[in-house]
Amino acid sequence: MKLRFGDLTVWDGQNIVGGDRQPGTSPIATFRSIIAGRGADSATVEGRFAVSPLEVEMLCLLAESGIGLMNEEGVGLDVTLAYAFPVSQDPSWSRWATSHAALVSAAGQLVLVPTSDFSLVDTCDEAAELTRRRYRRLLRRHDQTQWSSCDLSEALVAWGRFCGERFGDGGPPQPLDVLETIFRATGCEARRISTPYGRALCYSVVNWNASSRTLFDVLCPWSLDAAKWRPGIYSALKNLLAAADAEWRFSMCYGAHPYKDALLADFYSPEPSATSGSLGRY
Repeated sequence: MKLRFGDLTVWDGQNIVGGDRQPGTSPIATFRSIIAGRGADSATVEGRFAVSPLEVEMLCLLAESGIGLMNEEGVGLDVTLAYAFPVSQDPSWSRWATSHAALVSAAGQLVLVPTSDFSLVDTCDEAAELTRRRYRRLLRRHDQTQWSSCDLSEALVAWGRFCGERFGDGGPPQPLDVLETIFRATGCEARRISTPYGRALCYSVVNWNASSRTLFDVLCPWSLDAAKWRPGIYSALKNLLAAADAEWRFSMCYGAHPYKDALLADFYSPEPSATSGSLGRY
């Protein structure tokens, strides 16, 4: 990874440059003084991951300082933990990543993601009611579906199995033990979603983040043989409606996908549109 403020390179991938490091001063203290001295409101980043503990500290410091990040093409970037949590949303996430910088960098879990890929909506009763109506058939189909708390480890085993089914031998893109550590540290909770006869359809991993008053819908591993139940859409729908009931914001984390746009359509528009009524096939 490399960092620039304008034309000034401040991190060349191995060393902090562009500032005078005083004897006995830590690299991050030197970097902090460069930020203060430059008074910059944006920085250019080359690379996608923090690959060293110092890079974790630097990216978290930039996020905490409100300095906007962009890549070489000018695309805005968010600093995220586990490709799910923008560290600027909660100072405790940034502090945890910094204090566990060796673990986070070794596992490649501090990731720069395009800001435009962040799925986040404000909720309101009117939009929630429109969404309930659009998905009334799916909700009726799951009228007796059971939700029960379970351990994160159980949900992550299902996530590993889901990734294997969907993506082949590559398995999950992140080490499951590191994910579990991050999810526990950030306050995630898991629930098993089952038929009335006890057959698990999917798992829902969410984070009710009080700092930002946002419900993050983090993971939903499901079995391919349960596809006819549309478990992923159903899980996200129920979490969206729960956020609306609580008057919290709702986020489906990162990744631009049509199914997210379809689910959140009523919350994107400030006023109900004619298209809302045409989406009643669910």
